[in-house]
Amino acid sequence: MKNNILLVYNRIKKDIVNNRMGILAFAGIFLLFFVLLDEVCITQILFGFPCPGCGLTRAGILLLKFRFAEAWQMHPFIYVWLCFAVYICYKRYIRGTKIKGLIPLFVGITLAMFVFYVYRMYRFYPDVAPLTQKSESVYHTVMDVLHKTGIIK
Repeated sequence: MKNNILLVYNRIKKDIVNNRMGILAFAGIFLLFFVLLDEVCITQILFGFPCPGCGLTRAGILLLKFRFAEAWQMHPFIYVWLCFAVYICYKRYIRGTKIKGLIPLFVGITLAMFVFYVYRMYRFYPDVAPLTQKSESVYHTVMDVLHKTGIIK
């Protein structure tokens, strides 16, 4: 039992060490966007409308707070991605095996999420969180400047 735990620990540690620059870059960008712009979604920052993953972070936080129904309402795909992550962690760290079919599974989930996004945008945008519009996006700022300067009428 103790050897198994040590083996899992070593696999996780190896992955963290091997991917440390990517992890640090992702965390840094996430933190930078959140602190400076009060937003983490690049689509919201640039264009002011939600992306297909909009609400996943908030749904994840709701899951951590055991608010399962609210997490579902925020973004039902949080449960799909959670199952995907558990599957990957089980295969990689517990079993120590290579994960077969990972990319097609990832692509399939992403495509399903995009279809669901189109439905949600049609049904709920812009009135229901997280599918709300932000007027302080880069796009809106540039368009305001272009209108005020008379470049665009």
